[in-house]
Amino acid sequence: MRTLAAACENDDGPIHIHVAEQQAEVRDCLAATGERPIAWLARHFPLDSRWHLVHATHADASDIDSLSATGAGVVVCPSTEADLGDGRFALEDWTVRQVPLSIGSDSHVCRNWPHELRLLEYGQRLALERRNVAADPRNAIPSTGEALLHQALVGGAGAAGIDSAHWGLRPGARADCLVLDPHAGGLLGIGPRHLVDAAIFACDAPPTAEVWVAGERRILNGLHTQHAQLRERFTEVMQELAGH
Repeated sequence: MRTLAAACENDDGPIHIHVAEQQAEVRDCLAATGERPIAWLARHFPLDSRWHLVHATHADASDIDSLSATGAGVVVCPSTEADLGDGRFALEDWTVRQVPLSIGSDSHVCRNWPHELRLLEYGQRLALERRNVAADPRNAIPSTGEALLHQALVGGAGAAGIDSAHWGLRPGARADCLVLDPHAGGLLGIGPRHLVDAAIFACDAPPTAEVWVAGERRILNGLHTQHAQLRERFTEVMQELAGH
């Protein structure tokens, strides 16, 4: 780990590390080092805004406090953490300390961003027996969906290594755009004020009409522009793996 960290000293790119995902990992780390995983990491490495801790499911108050002081972020992977029975990510504790949060898929079993955000919120509601946990009226974001999306976009820019000055709808930024499908079932009759909430909580599938990446359209009518070729190649690879 020290060799890898040293190799990144002159690189501004993000550093991702999986940590504190399951209770067994925390117990093993305590037995081996006397410290919890995040505390051990923070003591041995100069964490900064380049660092993004994937999962960080089992973090206590001191872990969160120490990380918030470094500028490092956390990548939450709700579908993977649910699939593996990791535990509940303490969304409120991280949010109140203003730690950057982004959304990852980790296992890639799920590739549905509204589902990931919905699962993150619903996990909080089930555990806390409250509604609209992610809504943040203190920061003028009373909408649960908008609060979740705002966190994911801001934290995601850092996790992807994109400078905030070149992110979003602003002059000079990459032309990365997602166009919602107004004809999607969950969006019919929904006004602009509730559009984000409906896209996350009222649609069975991502209501995406188009996706543009750096000014190039990659998704049209919900399908990749090279859908046929990619699907054929993917099928070949899966069949080859199954044959082994």
